[in-house]
Amino acid sequence: MIIKTSIVSKNRQIAIPASFGIEPGQKIKLFLDSKTGVLTIEKISDTINNMFGIASDLNFSSKDFLKEKKADATKRDSKLK
Repeated sequence: MIIKTSIVSKNRQIAIPASFGIEPGQKIKLFLDSKTGVLTIEKISDTINNMFGIASDLNFSSKDFLKEKKADATKRDSKLK
């Protein structure tokens, strides 16, 4: 567990140390235990953006997807006739 201190500004903002690995603009959850006064910060995973990163090398656009889907529908329709 890493423990650091920070000062609350007059606008009630705190600076999170860079060593915690939270990037500017990243979403986080804050939990406050009202009994103990413990504030917990949890990183929120940006799943959609992560998926774009994973799928970036697929080189498959939405136009390609729709074209393939239309071809499949045409093939299916021709079999049903």
